[in-house]
Amino acid sequence: METIVFISRHSLTLSYKNVNSDIDVLSLNMMTPLSIEGEKRAFKMANYSELKDVDVIYSSPYSRAMATAKYVASDRDINADYRLGERIHGIKKDYSELPKNFSLKQLSDENFKFQNGESREEVAKRMREILFKIIEKHRGKKIYITSHSMAMISLFGSFGRIEVNGNDFKIIINDKVLTDSSYNWEELSPELFRLVFEGDELKSIEFIDYTKESSI
Repeated sequence: METIVFISRHSLTLSYKNVNSDIDVLSLNMMTPLSIEGEKRAFKMANYSELKDVDVIYSSPYSRAMATAKYVASDRDINADYRLGERIHGIKKDYSELPKNFSLKQLSDENFKFQNGESREEVAKRMREILFKIIEKHRGKKIYITSHSMAMISLFGSFGRIEVNGNDFKIIINDKVLTDSSYNWEELSPELFRLVFEGDELKSIEFIDYTKESSI
């Protein structure tokens, strides 16, 4: 029995500055809203034909993810789960606290993490945990999930491998490149992928360019 999972990153967000030293980075990160352009793009993605008849919607509880999922959900419930959230950096007040080339280090070494943050391996573990729980609960259904870039990269990498060469990286699954550093995540946001499972086995995964179908 095939289960189809659509998973997208949240749409474009509003830029901001932290002017309150009492608010930590994680809290601000969770509250970040979509920009006006981000709302438009989320609406456009939701009009992709295959998302019209999904059976169930899940999302990270972050504001930007929920705001993206709402267009697919329409008047239906969104199931929020913290395990779909973004990688926790392990910083308190400012991204300048992170070590140089932090993201590349995490891509190169799945066990690398900063202070009390998460490693890529830890993110992949919780993403796989919730993904397979969702699949088990909704076998044979069409599922839509909204998450975040590093969370999705960690998940996808767990189905294959991540190769890093200098500042470039590739996610390779079944000897095919799914995505690499040439992808402009801002230009393509919200990026949509289609995964097909037979039982718990991933049979196929592909990037969906819904913009070629939508006229909105």
